[in-house]
Amino acid sequence: MKDESYVRIPLETLRQFLVELLCAYGLDASEAQTVVRHIVRADLRGVDTHGVVKLVEFYLRRLEEGGINPRPKPHIVRDMPWGALLDGDAGFGHLVADFAMRVAVDKAGQAGVGWVEVRNSNHFGMLASYALDASAQGFIGVCTSNASGRMAPFGGADRLLGNGPICFAFPPGEQGVTLILDMACTAAATGKIRRALLQGEAIPTDWALDADGNPTQDPASALAGVSLPIGGHKGYAIAVMVEILAGVVSGAGLGPLGTAGSPAAFSVPQDIGHVLAAVRVDAFLEPAEYRRAMTAMTVRLRASPKRAGASRIALPGEIEQEVEERNRRLGIPIHRKVVEELETAARGRKLAVSLL
Repeated sequence: MKDESYVRIPLETLRQFLVELLCAYGLDASEAQTVVRHIVRADLRGVDTHGVVKLVEFYLRRLEEGGINPRPKPHIVRDMPWGALLDGDAGFGHLVADFAMRVAVDKAGQAGVGWVEVRNSNHFGMLASYALDASAQGFIGVCTSNASGRMAPFGGADRLLGNGPICFAFPPGEQGVTLILDMACTAAATGKIRRALLQGEAIPTDWALDADGNPTQDPASALAGVSLPIGGHKGYAIAVMVEILAGVVSGAGLGPLGTAGSPAAFSVPQDIGHVLAAVRVDAFLEPAEYRRAMTAMTVRLRASPKRAGASRIALPGEIEQEVEERNRRLGIPIHRKVVEELETAARGRKLAVSLL
């Protein structure tokens, strides 16, 4: 537990509550379960900036005002043996991305690789959730997406790029750890700035600029300004590549997609573009050989002499895996303010359900 501002909710209690809530907003029960699985997985792994905190403030408002289609029909626009172009029909990004990764895995099973470009989607939460689905089936999972404009180009001061998220997940070796990278190209995800605002905390000065282009520690000023790229020009360049892969190639919207802050922000679909891809490992190596090689690499990494002050050498994704195991046992920590907002939303839909 982080502090007294948080309360632990049992996993199944949270899932059932959210499914009922989304059904009350017009989703089909099975599709609500898919959306909730991906939303809750973020909180389960400790990535609470991309979990249930977004429901009331973003997703439910978009459902109410028309920005999210509650009963979408994602469909393939262009089909190839190794890939596809998919239209998300303005549905929940989680639902669209889940479908796209299943298509990618199916194609990779036949062709060795499956590459799916997605357009006309919405925010889809934690990328790792979809890449993990692929790695659990023995595939390398790859995800990326463009997003509402938050980042200025290097040397610039206006919001022309999203945060350029990228993700890779690999099937585990013999030690059972799924190595995964899930990162944004901004110094910090917008959700982390919002969390700091929620908790009344200052942020580092290298995270964002205020509306006047000055470094700021105030999260409210940061949200009104622009996010800074990680690694300066390097993070900026990667974000441009992501915009091309997910936005240009898919034919999705570009730049400040969801027009955050405009009156139409919640009533207009974001037209976000994604890439969901899968690669069959055994197209290159026998599964046993791959597992041995992955295990040998992780053993070497962990055996490195620790520098002063380091308590351990963690593998990419290992800490999140440990957090998930702990939260499955103890319950998922949710901020009390978020719990109150969710229960208020449920009462507004005449639901007799509670998280506490």
